[in-house]
Amino acid sequence: MSLARSRGLPFETATTLLEAADGGAAPGKPLYEAYELFGMAGATLWRFHTRTMLREAGLTVPGRKQATAENDHLLATLLAEQLTTRQIATILRLNEDAVVGRLTRLLARTGKRSRTELVTAVLTGASTPSDITGSLTTATRPRPAAVRRSWAADTTVRDQFPCT
Repeated sequence: MSLARSRGLPFETATTLLEAADGGAAPGKPLYEAYELFGMAGATLWRFHTRTMLREAGLTVPGRKQATAENDHLLATLLAEQLTTRQIATILRLNEDAVVGRLTRLLARTGKRSRTELVTAVLTGASTPSDITGSLTTATRPRPAAVRRSWAADTTVRDQFPCT
């Protein structure tokens, strides 16, 4: 653990903490720390899975409003990757009905009528990620300049998690 921290790489430290939490008797502290580090690194999908691990461990997930905005951002990113509902369900480790429910709520919150309209708004710049997902501003999610990532940085999900 100290080696991971000494390198000063938030993402790598967070993944090490997840492994420690998975094998340890008291997962709370490592999971919370990993959750924060994934937030700093802008690793939306990893943060989503860490939230799931927190819930499964019976721990409270911090920042419900922020978590909802991050989930919406992640879903919009996966939609922009042209993934099917089944593929999104596989990546998020949810069933297809849960994905449809999340998509329905996202469309209702954004005032968009279809996946196509939502993705078009994101890709053409008619809407920014914060317009789509609420306000993920630096006030609610501070990140050091060294680990800031762009909206496009999370759009490599297809390569990271291939679905067959």
